Amino acid sequence: MTLRLLSLSCLGFLLSLTSCSAPKHGLSEGGEISRVKYYRFRPFDKLSAATDAMVAKEKEYYSRGAVTQAQLREREGNYYNVFWRTDNGGQPAVVRFEFLQEADQGTVKRKEISVGNPGWRNNTEFQIVGPEYAKGGDVRAWKATVLQGGRPIATQQSFLWAK
Repeated sequence: MTLRLLSLSCLGFLLSLTSCSAPKHGLSEGGEISRVKYYRFRPFDKLSAATDAMVAKEKEYYSRGAVTQAQLREREGNYYNVFWRTDNGGQPAVVRFEFLQEADQGTVKRKEISVGNPGWRNNTEFQIVGPEYAKGGDVRAWKATVLQGGRPIATQQSFLWAK
């Protein structure tokens, strides 16, 4: 009897802890950005691929199909994968990616991708490559936001984002 009572009280305590927890990232009004995966593709950097097998595989993935050095140079840059979910699956969403590049003197750039029929789990990729990367350089700070019905439902930002 006391063991069962102890088990129930522990269960109640654990449930109360989980119900009081705050959202992991930014806004959480009907969705969540679980993580933002970053990859900096440098096709002519020999050290990074030689030191780690995972880095070598990613380099191979982003190089696939490029035959000439010019084609590789066009793919050089920053890649961001935003992993997100929405509570209102099926309702159109927009994933917004705002960023600052090293050569842009604090000018915020923005890219948006519309998702007509989002599922429970979604992955949206943003690329800062080619002439945009050659002119502006590496991304120094970023912010990802998921919007539904014109209002933000989830957001996540880099440590250096101060806007």
